[in-house]
Amino acid sequence: MRRPHQRGFTAIEMMVVVALIGVILALGMPSFLSMFDRKRMENVANELSLDLQYARSEAVARNANVTVTHFGTDCYVVHLSSAPPVSCPETQPFPAGTLKVVRLPTGSKETIAAPACGASAPAATEFDWVRGVPPPAPSGSSVSFSGDRQAFVCSTAGPWQLRTTISGSGRVELCSPGGSFKGYRAC
Repeated sequence: MRRPHQRGFTAIEMMVVVALIGVILALGMPSFLSMFDRKRMENVANELSLDLQYARSEAVARNANVTVTHFGTDCYVVHLSSAPPVSCPETQPFPAGTLKVVRLPTGSKETIAAPACGASAPAATEFDWVRGVPPPAPSGSSVSFSGDRQAFVCSTAGPWQLRTTISGSGRVELCSPGGSFKGYRAC
């Protein structure tokens, strides 16, 4: 008597396929997680860059100087220069003169630092309302965000850094110190 042709997989064949998928995933997971860490860092750097451009445009639009003040490594506030900066208010409504507050999530692997990774002193840069550029740094000023016109976004997940630089004409650019972050020009 002839047996009908059976379709499907045996249990052993299914276990071999599942084991192969597991090995492939285990080999690819570290690079996949690294990609997510790099993307998060890139997003923080892009947001900082956009917020600096926002501060510049608000200075011109409001006919008032606008300052971006950094508090530590996880927070910055965009505010009118005439208003005293408030250290990263947690609740709304924000104090008068506050335009935007950005706080990195608790436990974030990314940090915002000026003048270099590892620094955590408060720093600020101001945009002049007439031309939308930072005023000249005072002579003999210590290294700070307003003096160097740069801030770094760093990550504890890898050796990556992105630097946001504000040129004398007010243009905001991103670059990678030492070429540590592919896709951005080295600086």
